[in-house]
Parts: sequence; structure tokens; C-alpha cells
Amino acid sequence: MIERVDVLVCGGGPTGLLAGLGLARQGISVAVIEKCQKSEQAKFGRASLLYPRTMELLDQVDVWEHMAEIAHISRGYVNYNGGKRLISGTYHSIFNQLHGTYFDYVVNIRQKYSEEIFRKALEEKGGSFYEQYELLSIVQDDDAADDYALTVRVKNNATGEEHQVKCKYLVGADGKNSAVRQLSEIAFVGDDTGIKWFRMDAVVKTDMPDARVGMASIESPIYGHVLWMCQDHGRTRIGFSLPPKLADRFGTDVTEAQVREAAQEAVAPFSLEFEKVDWWTLYSVGQRVAETFRRKRVFLAGDACHSHSSGAGQGMNAGAQDALNLSWKLGGFLKGWYDESVLDTYEEERRPEAQRIIDQDKTLSALITGKIPEGVGRPGATSFEVLGDFIASTMRYTLGLDVHYETNLLNQKANIGLVSAGWPGPDVLLRRPGSRISLRLHQVTKNVGRFHVLVFTGNPALTGESLRSLRSYMDSEDSFTHKLPDIFNFLTIIPGDAPQSDHYLGISRFGKAFYDSDMSAACKYGFSAALGGVVVLRPDGILGYSGELGEGKELGEYFLRFVKASLESPQEPIAKKVAEIESKPTGEVEFDGETTETKPVANGVNGVHADTQTSIPIREGPTETSVAA
Repeated sequence: MIERVDVLVCGGGPTGLLAGLGLARQGISVAVIEKCQKSEQAKFGRASLLYPRTMELLDQVDVWEHMAEIAHISRGYVNYNGGKRLISGTYHSIFNQLHGTYFDYVVNIRQKYSEEIFRKALEEKGGSFYEQYELLSIVQDDDAADDYALTVRVKNNATGEEHQVKCKYLVGADGKNSAVRQLSEIAFVGDDTGIKWFRMDAVVKTDMPDARVGMASIESPIYGHVLWMCQDHGRTRIGFSLPPKLADRFGTDVTEAQVREAAQEAVAPFSLEFEKVDWWTLYSVGQRVAETFRRKRVFLAGDACHSHSSGAGQGMNAGAQDALNLSWKLGGFLKGWYDESVLDTYEEERRPEAQRIIDQDKTLSALITGKIPEGVGRPGATSFEVLGDFIASTMRYTLGLDVHYETNLLNQKANIGLVSAGWPGPDVLLRRPGSRISLRLHQVTKNVGRFHVLVFTGNPALTGESLRSLRSYMDSEDSFTHKLPDIFNFLTIIPGDAPQSDHYLGISRFGKAFYDSDMSAACKYGFSAALGGVVVLRPDGILGYSGELGEGKELGEYFLRFVKASLESPQEPIAKKVAEIESKPTGEVEFDGETTETKPVANGVNGVHADTQTSIPIREGPTETSVAA
């Protein structure tokens, strides 16, 4: 068992593993402990439904591709009432609101497989995973000399041995009964609804049409709204509520035989036969949120700080967003890049989202059981109709596509563009120099704890002065790139196409060059393709800043608000380095035996900037460590 680690994560489910992975990808020392023995824990069941925004986040930490090989990908839905197929239904709105993302589908992959992929990725990046270790106590020493201020005692449930772990920070991702939350004396505010739901995963036979289309629902006069979802490996998940009037029938010791019988009643008039039941559960719905997501050096994430029903499938999706919001901030803080104010934004951003999920869940869980809450729905509508209307009105948020954060230290209100700060930056299609094949922006803006600065150049015939101003600022001693740590990944995005970027722009590019061949990328960000602009995407893909092309100083002021000055010697301005290189003879020999010299060339293509002449150095942009090509 490890004795000292920068961050200890308690909880080996998806949220804990993703938090650990996010930290490990930044080179942070991290260990994840799990009290259960995963090989003997329920192998299937639990969280499975993933939405587009979550898939975008998982793609940016390089685990989605592995999940896609296993998951059941759904692009279809059908609803049945009285055995008759309806064109629209409760979850029909999923598929007619899937716009603004290249992940235009939903998937089901059971938690067992997600955890295996996350755990492997964590360990490949240097993180550690320990199972059968239970948390016993947390002691914080504010006067610790080496910053390992937390002493955590754990017990090996297999041997009974106790161990002591010293860490700088502790992340509690250990579920709704979180030991971290309880030991930190953080209240879990909310109540139990009294609603009970069945969930089961099985291999089934049925005469229901389109049983493997992806997602379906059946309106049952006994069990209310019945969920039918296709899973990985040919499995199907069936879910429905237990009406209070049937509680006595099932009693307290529910058997698998009773669950099978209830499922057969719930999907009537269709037939249902079970070839194999992998997992089933009957659970009570509670809706709670922690009074705080942070207490000094302890953070909470996932079900440890918000608990709700599985009606909208938000559990793992919200947990992933918690984990990947927290990890880049905590990792950067531990590297000395930020002060504590950046850590404070975790709760500022994620707690309101958790509360919003719970507020929606109160209405949703009631409607699924057939009850219409007071003040909800139109007069005379049935519970099924009200449920459909409510789901449609909240679906963009459920899909994660409307999840956003308010203006704060990291999200600066913009005065240009159509994407507001705090919203996910749109994924757009770009091309590498010379390529006829497009790639997605998210493929070159992976989450490794670095900010991505997108320079939309516009047409240099119109933006030449602004481009030169930005380049002059970036090369000067006053540039934030010379004062702050190297946490910036620059991309130059040029409208249309050009044979060589620097020559076309009249300046050396900012990082690697990409082409916006149909100019749709600039439009999605709300810029004029001709006039351009600058965008900053946070490591988690959220837009933090957008500004005009020549506003280098304003761009620097954004970063200087929360990034600490580098302790290392300032970097030499790029222009100075280029001048030194160009002042030296190249040593190259032409066929006539004369040494070549750096010669001025006319800038631009088709006469653009043809009236100016300057040497065009080829400058490599900042390295993109761990960023996939």
C-alpha cells in the first residue's frame, strides 16, 4: 500500500477513476482506493447510459474509443401504449434534440466495462488502484511542513491490516453513503421520496417490435412508465416503479422470481421470456445534495455530493463532469500554476448543476410513477402526456448540451462571438496543411491540463494589421507567454486553404496551423470568417474567453487573473531568437558553390501583402504533449 501520494481518491467507481485519470494525465501522483473487491462485487448493472456531452469529455481523455467498441449505440426510440406504437413518446425528444455535437447518439455500456477501461487508462498514466481498502479516519495538520497535511487511515478488508497514507488532497467519490463526506462532517441535505424502482439487466425474448432499436418505453396501467434500453453484449435493461399499492405484495424480501413476474406484467401486452438475468435491484429514490463540495483539503464528487433517481440517467454523466472539472484545476494548483481561487470555482460551477438535476428529478420521478406534481403540466393532460412534455423541455440539459457555468474567474464575459463564456466550445471540422480529410477540433485539444488558444486569423488582406499586432505582443517581453508557465496550446485556424501558412499570413503562425476549409468553424464560434477572433478553451473544453484578433494585451489579462507567474527565468522573445538564427550563416551550399543567405520574400498569396517584404522564419509552435495527432 502506498504511504505518500499527492492526491488520494476514495471510491473506485467511474467518478473516482476519472478524477484519478484526469490528475494522472497531468503527471500528478494519485492513488484510488475502493472498499469492495471488484471481482466479487455485482458484475453488471448500475450506471450505463451516457449522453453526448459526457462522450465529448471522455473522448478528450482518450477513453471513449475503447468504450465505443463495447457500447450499444442508439439512434432510435419507440413508445408503446396499449400495445400500439406511437410516433412520439417520452424519450423521443432525445433524438430530435441531438444537434450541435458529432456524438449524435446515446450509448449504453454497463459500469463493469466502463470501470475496466478507466482503471486501465489510470494505471497506464502512472496512477495506482487498490481494492478492498476501507477509509477509517481523516486527520488534517494545517502546520505540516511538507504540504502532505492529510493523514488518512485505511483498512485492508481482506487481511484486517491498517495502513496510514499521507496526502495533500483527498477526493471523496465513494457514493451516496460516502465515508469521506461523513468523516468530514458535511451535511447531505434532502429527503427520501418513498418511491421505489426496479432495475434489471437480462438476455430476453419478446414479441415487442423493434426491441433492439435502442431505446423504448411502454406505458403500463399498473407500473406507470416502463423503461426498455438495449445494453452491450445483447443485454436489455428494464426499469419501472413499484406502486405503493403493490408494496405489500412484494414485502421486504424480494426474490428474483418476483422481479421476473413483475417485469412480465410491466411490458404487457407483449410477451417476455428470460434466458439469463445478470443483475436486478429494488431501490428507494432519494434526492440530496451536500451542503458544500469542499472542506479545506477534501473534495466531494459524484454521488458522494449529489444523489437522485436514475430516471434521467444522470448519475454517471454528472459524476464524469464533476471529476473532469475538478481534476484539471486541482492538478494545475498542485503544479503551482494557480492559487486557491481556481479551486473555489469547482463548487461554484458544479453545485448549482447538481441542484438543477435534483430539482428536475423531483418532478421527473413523480411523473414516471404516474403522479402529476402540483402546478406541473397543462389542464386535462394525462401523466404520460405531462411526462413527455417535461422530458422534452429539459432534454437539452439532460443530454449535457445545455450544461454551462456562470461568469466567474475562469469564464470572462465576451464582447465578440456567439458562444458565451462558460459554455462548451463547439467541436468543429478542420484540416491539417495539405490534407483533404477533416478532423475534429476536439481531436487536437485533448485534456492534459493545458489551455487551448484558438487564433482564427480571418483574411489577412483585412486582418494583417491585427495579426502583426498580436504577433508583436506575443513576441514581446510583456507577453503572458513569457511571464507564465507553459500551459498554453496554440492553434492557428485559417479560412479556406493556402500552400503555406506563415507565407500567407505574413507572420509566423501561432502554434500549429489548421484550415477552416468551408469557414464553418469560424461561424460556429460566431466570428466573421473574414475578420477572425481569438478563443480560449479551458482544459475541459469550456470557453473561457473570446476577443478580437488584435487584443493580445486583453488576452494576457485574462490569464494573469488566475495563473501564477512562472518561477523560472522568462523565455526569450520569439522575435529575438529568430533574429539570432537569421544572423548566422546557414552553411548550405548551392550547386554553384556559393553559400546561401536568408532572402526576403514577398508576403501573401495572390498579391496579399505584396507591398511588404520580410524574412519568413518557420517557427514551431508550443509542444502538444500527450495531444493526439
